[in-house]
Amino acid sequence: MIKAVSKAFLVGGFGLLAGCHACQHQAASKAAPDRVSPAEVAVPTFNAEHLNRSPGEPAVGGRHQTPTPAARMQFHFVEAEKLRSAVVAGEPIRALADARRLREDNWTPQLKETWKPHIGAIQAAAGRFVSAENTRAAGRAVGELGAACAACHVQLGSPTVPPSGGVTAATEPMEQHAVAVERLWWGLFTPNDAAWTEGATALARAPTTRSDVVAVDDAARQITDLANQAATCAATNRPQVFGELLATCASCHRLAGVEAEGTR
Repeated sequence: MIKAVSKAFLVGGFGLLAGCHACQHQAASKAAPDRVSPAEVAVPTFNAEHLNRSPGEPAVGGRHQTPTPAARMQFHFVEAEKLRSAVVAGEPIRALADARRLREDNWTPQLKETWKPHIGAIQAAAGRFVSAENTRAAGRAVGELGAACAACHVQLGSPTVPPSGGVTAATEPMEQHAVAVERLWWGLFTPNDAAWTEGATALARAPTTRSDVVAVDDAARQITDLANQAATCAATNRPQVFGELLATCASCHRLAGVEAEGTR
């Protein structure tokens, strides 16, 4: 049961809430010169044709494309999701190409000055993912990436957090863990205190996956401990706690035989 449920959520389910969120927005609203409106940031579907080329490759006609804020946010969101899912699966190596794309995000030399520090922070976090020597270091890099996104959103405009409800609707323990971590992620990168607290509380209350294998049982207990820590830690410590949580989830899945081998 653990393996079946986790496969549904770890491999394909982490984009579930984002996919539902996609139905809520049809177009981006106009934004002020240096700030993006929530509707524009949160546009969930877009023409991803430009993502089929490397960030530095000229667009059609030989000219570099300057993406709209919505397209740039979508690129970052999609790539960050791949990094996060790969860490939880215990296989960060499968997201190295995505991390490199984030690290080399240089679509335009005409980037606004207000955006440059934030893009730089995102590139730096992606670079740490690329150079991570193990899953735990990769998890920390994802936490730092979420913090970099949050800092940009605070200054330039925050995406809309998907409606609540998924946490309480989940029934299986692994499903509850997956949805709670999803909520924590949205709370971290948007940023949104309510979503973060909801995710932390739900994860702390979710039943642990007990096992007669000591290492698995210890990892499950650590997840509960980290959830309690997330509920009370300062906002500045959330990236570190989240990264540690992802790595602990991966460790538990690996020990329980949930995911395939291949962990870095």
